Amino acid sequence: MATPSYSAAEKLKYGLPVQKTIDAAGGNIEGDAIYVEPYRFHSYHVSGDSLASGNFNIYGTNGAEDGDYKLIASYGVAPGGTNARGLMYSDSWYFKYAKATISNHDGLGIFTVLERHGP
Repeated sequence: MATPSYSAAEKLKYGLPVQKTIDAAGGNIEGDAIYVEPYRFHSYHVSGDSLASGNFNIYGTNGAEDGDYKLIASYGVAPGGTNARGLMYSDSWYFKYAKATISNHDGLGIFTVLERHGP
């Protein structure tokens, strides 16, 4: 039996995790805004390969999808240093939209972000 394939919106609807792999030339990488208003609990699992270095940030807004986002949380990830094996973040908050970013990425590694939003 084939495993069903779900879009990111469908995964959120059914409480399934959404995974993003970030492999960029460096700098600041911004994830998609996700409509999280119906959800109370939010969790993120961030890991990087042996070269990934940067800051993982979560932003939220109660305005429009392209509105003025404010920083909710920020954590450094660096091989041999802060959160070298990655990090897990979970919290309860009410915002209309949320998005994750990687800032100060040196471009040498790959980050994987697994996020989940639920009631």
